Amino acid sequence: MFSDIYKKNKNLLLAFGLITLLSSLPLFMRGILNGHDLTFHLLRIEGIAEEMRNHNLPVRISSLWMDGYGYPVSVFYGDILLYLPAFFRVIGFPVITVYKMYLFFLNFIAVIIAFVCFYKIFSDKKTALLLAMVYTTAGYRLVNLYIRSAVGEFCAMLFLPVLALALYKIYTEQYVEWKVYKRNARILAAGMAGLICTHILSAEMVCFVMALVSVVLWKKTFCKKVLRVYVLAVLETLVLSAYFIIPFLDYYMNETVTITSQVDEVIQKIQQEGAYLGQYFSFFQSMAGASLHHLSGRMGLTPGMVLMLTLVAAVVLCIQKKDTPLIRCFTFFSVLMLFIASDLFPWDHLATHYRWGALLSQVQFPWRYIGMAMIFLTMLLGFLLSYCKKRQTGFLNNIQLGIIGMCLFMSFFYTSDYVDHAYHMVEYYDTAELDTFSALYGGQYLKPGTDTQLFHNEVKGKKHEGNDRYCKKRMSYGTVL
Repeated sequence: MFSDIYKKNKNLLLAFGLITLLSSLPLFMRGILNGHDLTFHLLRIEGIAEEMRNHNLPVRISSLWMDGYGYPVSVFYGDILLYLPAFFRVIGFPVITVYKMYLFFLNFIAVIIAFVCFYKIFSDKKTALLLAMVYTTAGYRLVNLYIRSAVGEFCAMLFLPVLALALYKIYTEQYVEWKVYKRNARILAAGMAGLICTHILSAEMVCFVMALVSVVLWKKTFCKKVLRVYVLAVLETLVLSAYFIIPFLDYYMNETVTITSQVDEVIQKIQQEGAYLGQYFSFFQSMAGASLHHLSGRMGLTPGMVLMLTLVAAVVLCIQKKDTPLIRCFTFFSVLMLFIASDLFPWDHLATHYRWGALLSQVQFPWRYIGMAMIFLTMLLGFLLSYCKKRQTGFLNNIQLGIIGMCLFMSFFYTSDYVDHAYHMVEYYDTAELDTFSALYGGQYLKPGTDTQLFHNEVKGKKHEGNDRYCKKRMSYGTVL
């Protein structure tokens, strides 16, 4: 059976492999760049691996953190996709090797998910494959992978095409049987559950974007079938992600930790962190950097050459009134997401004067919405390709070759830029090389006012005879909670 499947789809599988390789070139170097959040996520993997060895599953509080005192990172940060690299750590692979294998695997899964979703939307394998290539090699996604080491965010980006498919079907399949709507609800629920169980902040952002879409398309939103499908999707999402949501809500409502206590106390001023409009077209800016105010120290913040040129082409069509309703719609949402991600959006004003504005500002960095813009832009590219195909412009093959060429060129450029920053490479082999305190990044999941400088490795209290490790773990739970 598998041989038949391979024979029928060998060219497609080869394309998947090549696209995966293209987005994974920086992994084929010695070591890995010491990204912004690398140590934090390596310790998440190490923590799960340690609990696997101790047969404590599912992991809620990782006893590895803070030299054994424990940290409830798994309660607040979905880690379902981290069990795979943790398993390879248990069987003996080095830390960095496991992490690089994990990134390669995610790139492969990203290509497959994107292809399947775009194929179901555009019903054209060549278009779906091109869109999968553009999405997985987009500039901002590569920055998340190799500069920010934002494991939660790039795991969440796996599910954005799923949500795009669900919303597209919900708003375009207006006159179908209810069983079709139930299928769309399941797709939406699967995408949302994936977000919640990997990066809850991305889930909050998507809810905000979905609310905007619902308001803009209010004529289609406020009809019986669409409202029913949203309600059904919410219920199914709760069921699919219950294993994470229940302990999360329990801690959120019953335990006071830094991240929950600051929600009502801190008004975050994040507007100056937003992307500069010019950065969206700075295709050859170095990927490396941080979220700084001065441009010279900023990391690259662009959806990439292909997607931004797609937006330019769509805007030209709209001005010339040669567009279609779908092109016009996705152009609008693409521009809106890029505006929200920029320093021009009034984040500080909204946070200061409105409760909902303060909640939205918890996103920390406005440029996170570039990820949302990417999915709208990728869909827009698909509609532009369909537009050219239907009108038989004669330029379709040249456009497709141009897209492939730009993806190749920009991937090679980013790989070269990655090599230029090789002096920041690290080669962690085992847990002993990781500082289990420094990666707390402010101790968001500790009780407010906790002084980690006072922590030490002494276990106080009655020990369980013959089970000192168990006693130590129980003491660590009490310290955190």
